[in-house]
Amino acid sequence: ETGVAHGVSSWTILNAMHKNGTGKLYSIDLPNQDLKSYNPTNIHQSSGWAVPDILRQRWELRLGPSQELLPLLIKELKTIDVFFHDSDHSYENMTFEFETIFGALRQGGLILSDDVHKNAAFSDLVSKKGIKGLQFYTKGGAAVK
Repeated sequence: ETGVAHGVSSWTILNAMHKNGTGKLYSIDLPNQDLKSYNPTNIHQSSGWAVPDILRQRWELRLGPSQELLPLLIKELKTIDVFFHDSDHSYENMTFEFETIFGALRQGGLILSDDVHKNAAFSDLVSKKGIKGLQFYTKGGAAVK
């Protein structure tokens, strides 16, 4: 997962892992970058502050830019099942993240993304890689390798 902010998506993913009794979530975030835009009174909170302690044993949060940390994480993990993009939604960053994880994504693995309506990075990935993908009316997208 890239982009954490308060950690609501992280909490949702971790809650599912907790209920299933399996899985680990690795998250990358720039510390405190989005918190002020959501609610200026929460700027003193750290990335992922909304994730309760009971769910944190399946979570590893790495703070820093995805351009630096994502390639290192992929090299470490070698294979991933699901990737969720919710960080910088520029075309360049989305394309970088999708291309960086694609080789490590297992066959049948999922690429999920928020805000795919902001540019063509997601649709370009689906087209270029020849994979099945869909864009939700509400702004998200999902693709299967």
